[in-house]
This record gives sequence, structure tokens and C-alpha cells, in this order.
Amino acid sequence: MYFRQAGSETQAPPTPRTNTWTLQCLVASLAALLLAGGCDRPPQATLGEALTYGTTQVTVLHAEAVYLDLETPTGAQPTSSPLLRMRIAVTNLGEAPLRYDVGFGATAGTQATAALLFAGSPDAAPAALDVGHIPALNLGTSRYLGDPVTQATNIDPGASLEDVLLFTLPPAGTSHLWLSLPPRLFGSEVRHAAWISIPWRPGDPQPPSAAPAGEPLRLQDAVVSFQQASLRYVRVHSDELGGEAYSDAPLLQVTLRVENGGERPISLAPSRSTAFDPPQLLDAQGERISRAQFPGHARITGQLNERLALAPGDHHDLHLYFHAPPIESAMPLELRVPGQRLGGVGLLRMTFDVSLERPPLPEELRTDEPVSEEAQTAPADAD
Repeated sequence: MYFRQAGSETQAPPTPRTNTWTLQCLVASLAALLLAGGCDRPPQATLGEALTYGTTQVTVLHAEAVYLDLETPTGAQPTSSPLLRMRIAVTNLGEAPLRYDVGFGATAGTQATAALLFAGSPDAAPAALDVGHIPALNLGTSRYLGDPVTQATNIDPGASLEDVLLFTLPPAGTSHLWLSLPPRLFGSEVRHAAWISIPWRPGDPQPPSAAPAGEPLRLQDAVVSFQQASLRYVRVHSDELGGEAYSDAPLLQVTLRVENGGERPISLAPSRSTAFDPPQLLDAQGERISRAQFPGHARITGQLNERLALAPGDHHDLHLYFHAPPIESAMPLELRVPGQRLGGVGLLRMTFDVSLERPPLPEELRTDEPVSEEAQTAPADAD
């Protein structure tokens, strides 16, 4: 799940206990003692250890630093830096449905209403909630596709669920974390938050790697496979140009086959659609290669001028065009395409090699003058 950034709350230091306070506590809270721990300290557990409290059992399964692809309204976007991803398991041990809500949709969270994370000492849970707070990730209109629970839900008696909590990365040097879980997660009779102690070793997370061209890649129902990539003069059909013409320089054509591997129709976006983020092409050094742009009145084979619906089992070969990479470009090239353009979700990452040797002129453009070897291999102009 995700949260908006939680506000901070300062908790007053505990008052020294006196005999009078203890007696009052025991008299007033005898019934609550069995359910909520009464005057005892809030319950605690460690990473991988089940915490049983009230009518709920919670286990933090894993906490790690990772790069993620976040789905936005215009396509998947990789995060520029690592985040903290935490997986938890929750089981309802009671006899009535349990409301699972750790702060979904809240614009601010408190210890009473949301899951909060803190950096601290392994010796004890934080006493002051305005120190060491690690903000939850504010996704806004984005979403993480690996999050199985995105809104409050009921857990039936005896049932369990797993959830993902996302936080910003703890500061460098942090070695221990404390997760505070709201009382309402443990049943209506519970009044204290619970704490889970988490040793923190972020390691060295790396951005997601691209898959070499070859095996098909699945983006939900869209199954995408690499067909070919080559430099070529591109034939353009346009009534305004008097019929047919060619690009004035070779372009890099990348052909992908998109197949509907699901059980319902999918829709491919028009090639010129601005509703989704455009495809990107980078060389091995991360240098971006410009997309080729065509006039609005032009029609190019393999490009879509309108949405195309694919029935289950159908496929379409889609051409993507880029300016010719510089001859010194490092291989392999990496193609990134938002899955939403292809009828799926996620981000397509695919690498391939391509020859940058300039192709011969089409017969319609040839003259009697020979073309020099230097001209044959010169890259096309970029935008």
C-alpha cells in the first residue's frame, strides 16, 4: 500500500510511575489488561517474528531498498533513486471480520491511525515521534503494481493477507528501524500501538535491468517480442506530398510484435498519441537517441493512426522510428516503452544490437553519381 507523507507527532516523555498511579491503573484497566496489555509497555516483535496482539497477528516478512517502476496515468516511470519496500503478513485470529486499514488515503498520519516508520536504536522503541521519522512514500496519482492492497479492506476470521508498505529511503548510516502499527489494526478493544524492530542493511540496490531481445516479455495481457532493428529509408504516404516520398536520411526502424495473451481484448495506442509517454531509446552509455517525427498528414507502414483493438490470440507488428544513432554509439541499445501504449501495464525494457552502416538509397532516389564510402556510413541528422 502507499501513504501520503505522514505528519509528525510529539509524544510526551513517560511520567514516573507511583504507587497511586499503579493502583488506579490496575483498578480502572483490569478488563482491558487481558486484551490490550493494560499498563504493560506496547507489545514488540522483530523482523520475521509473528506479533500477536488483540485479535491480530502481524509479521514483517522483509524490508529492502529497491528501485521501482511506478505506474502513472501516462505510463510506467522508473524511480530515480531507491525506496524502502516492506512486506507484511496480517492474520485475523478473531471471530469477527477485521478491518485492515493502516492509513489508506490519509493526507496525514498519526500513531493512532497509520503505520509509521522511524530510525532508532535497537535497544528500545522511539520515545519521541518527532525524531527519526521516515516518511511514507507519497505516490499521488501513481501506483505500484506490486502492491496487493491499495485500500482499506476486511479480513475474514481465520484469513490472512500480505501487503506492501513503501517508504522513502532511510538516511545513510541508519542501521535500525522501528515500525509502529496503529491500535485499530488489532481489534476494537486495543488502545496501544505495537512496535516491530527491524535491523536495516540497505545493501547496494541496482536499477532494473533490460532483457536481451529474444524471449517474449509479458506486460499484463500484452506479450511483446522483438522482431528486427535496422537503418532504412522510410517510405511516407501523403496526399499533400503528392503520393509517396522517402525520409531524407536513413532512420532506425525497430519492429515489435504485440500479441494479446489474455482472455479479453486489448487496445494499442496510436503511434502519435500524446496520452502516454513516448518510447525511449538509449545507447549503452545512457545517451538518448531522438525519436523520428513525421507530419500529421503522413502515413507510415506499421504505425497506427488510430487505436487498434486486438482480440485474444491476435497480434500486430508495430514499427518504432528513431533517428540514426551516431556511428560511435555504444551497443547494445536499450528500448523502453510504457506498457500502456501496448495494451498492457509496466515498462518494457529490451536491449538489442544493430548495424549502423548506412543502407543503400532506394532505387527511386538513386542517380548516376556514385555515393562515397563516407556518406554510406554517415549518421542521419538528429532533432
